[in-house]
Amino acid sequence: MSTNSTLIVFAALWLFVLLAAVPITRQYRHPDAKPIGSYLLFVIVFTMVAWAVFVFLLSLFTALGVIAILSGAVGAVIVVTVSFALAFLAGLYFIGRKPQQAPKLD
Repeated sequence: MSTNSTLIVFAALWLFVLLAAVPITRQYRHPDAKPIGSYLLFVIVFTMVAWAVFVFLLSLFTALGVIAILSGAVGAVIVVTVSFALAFLAGLYFIGRKPQQAPKLD
C-alpha cells in the first residue's frame, strides 16, 4: 500500500466517521448545545486534528526514513487509527463542553 493508498483509506474512513458522527453527537453533546452546532463543531475539530496528526506521523516516518512501514496495509491502518482515535477524543471533548453565551445587549 503506497502513501496514495493511505490517503484514500484516510478519506474513505473520514467520510464514514462523518456519517457516524450524527448519532454520536446527539448522545454526547452538552445539554445546552444545539444539535447542529455540536455536529459542526465535532466535524471541524475531528477533521483538523485527524489531518494534523496524520500529516505529523507521515512527516515523522519520512524524516526517520521508515516510510516503508506504510507500504503494508497494517502500517497504514495503524497510522489512520491513531490519527482518528486522537481526533475522535478531541471532538468528544469539545462537544461535551458548555457552549459560550453571547453577551447581553442592553
